[in-house]
Amino acid sequence: MLISYLVAGTLIIVVMWALGEMAAANPNSGAFSVYAEKAMGRTAGSTVGWLWWLQLVVVIAAEALGAAGLLFSVWPVIPVWALALVFMVAFTAINLAGVRNFGEFEFWFAILKVAAIVAFLVIGAALLFGWLPGVASPASQT
Repeated sequence: MLISYLVAGTLIIVVMWALGEMAAANPNSGAFSVYAEKAMGRTAGSTVGWLWWLQLVVVIAAEALGAAGLLFSVWPVIPVWALALVFMVAFTAINLAGVRNFGEFEFWFAILKVAAIVAFLVIGAALLFGWLPGVASPASQT
């Protein structure tokens, strides 16, 4: 699994490097579709643009449903569709806010993600060393 992460990470670095080079060589406004249009024509640029939009729409819906499914396991009283709707409204509100507000949201969400990782590490260490009351350490069972 570590090798697959290394290979995927290397590919992502190469792709991002290529995108950076294309952006430096062609500083136009637009997204990936501008590069595809310049290299392969208007049809390719339009296709890439629409596929990018479709991917964003599908990913946002999948994230809302995934988050709703996770929260449904915590609060089974609230239906999944209502939780997904709440997430979609929140995502839309964040995206309709200005760039400065989006940067602020991104900052706090990044802190939240780091805090969650640290909390999981602390809980894992407490479990491993037997610091949790009433829970036997998995290391002592071998």
